[in-house]
Amino acid sequence: MKRLALFVLASLLCAAPVAAVGPGALCTGDPCVVTGTVAIDAAGTGDYGTATLRLARGSRLLLNAGIGPVTLSARELIIEPGARIRALGPGATLQLHTTDGDITIGSPTGRARLDLRGATLVDLLADGDVFLNAVLDAKGAAEVLIDGFAVTVRGRIKLDASGDGIAGDLSIFGDSLDLDAPIHARGGLGGRVELFSGFGPMVVARSIVANGRGRGCEGGEIAIAADTSLELRGRIDIAGRGRECFGGIADVFSAGPLTATGRISARTSGAESSGGTIDMAGWGPTLIRGATASGGIGGDIFLDGETLELQGRITSQSSGAGLFNEDGSIELSADCGVTIPAGARVDARRAADGFFGISIDSGGPVQIAGRVTSSADVEIQHPVGLPPVITGVVQPTPILVERTPHTPCP
Repeated sequence: MKRLALFVLASLLCAAPVAAVGPGALCTGDPCVVTGTVAIDAAGTGDYGTATLRLARGSRLLLNAGIGPVTLSARELIIEPGARIRALGPGATLQLHTTDGDITIGSPTGRARLDLRGATLVDLLADGDVFLNAVLDAKGAAEVLIDGFAVTVRGRIKLDASGDGIAGDLSIFGDSLDLDAPIHARGGLGGRVELFSGFGPMVVARSIVANGRGRGCEGGEIAIAADTSLELRGRIDIAGRGRECFGGIADVFSAGPLTATGRISARTSGAESSGGTIDMAGWGPTLIRGATASGGIGGDIFLDGETLELQGRITSQSSGAGLFNEDGSIELSADCGVTIPAGARVDARRAADGFFGISIDSGGPVQIAGRVTSSADVEIQHPVGLPPVITGVVQPTPILVERTPHTPCP
């Protein structure tokens, strides 16, 4: 016991004191380097002008509970691997802005930590590029914004809400976006995740989960838009987990090619629930590997491309537990052709009483070597004189409708 008491006393005597300062007094010089542990004890703006503001490895920047809005502005901002920003309680607002440079948090080989649970707003705004490799823990936070030129995100982002709370919203905007970090936004109501690249490509390599549970049990909303090309490698999972739920919305758009090799799902399982909505469109060649909208009542899937190729399974089905057991709809459209190769399945047939069915609208060739099955109708609109080539299975027998061809395709 004496040894333990002496150890505790020695630890207290050796612990570095915590400096409490305003947001404009973290450090001096250029670069302005924060070391040790510093607590910001008042709201306000720390304007470091043309200096570089750097949180050194091992430093700790603390935000007192209920502090309100804190803004740190500098020409360039660097948070080294092993550094940490921590909110000591709810009510903080943290804005990190650069006026003529990058925001760099972590490194390609090392993470920083942003522990900002309960924050009202977390805002990273760069007049330059943003590189983020960190565990960004914003559980219970209302809103997280990341905005810059070329935006690269690694690590993890967590926006979950406890109990029946509403998960937070995440918006990431960039000229280009390279996202290789799982995103979780789960709560009674799933959160909203918005990703946008305005001038360059977007790659999303990891999963995005926005689920609802409990009494609210409404899946979240995922909105993704890219200006030149979009590649989705990770899964997108929006779900409502309860009796009377909605599966949420996934809205995906590319002004160029769209490739989605990760599975997209908007689903529920309760008896009085309805599946969500998946809407994906590319203005270039579009490939979708898997999409599911299911619930007591099946959801709706809309897939559109210049050319559209489907792989894996595209399903909109009743789970069989609903009061109405109705399937949803699957609508496929393309200006220049639809391809469903061998091994692919488009399926809307599990319900006891199918209702909506499957429609295919193509301004070019329709080739079906896989399986297209529905409890209701399958309708195929095709150019005059260019009937679909079916070497796979279509059930029931499709309704064929001739249409005027679209503008000649490239």
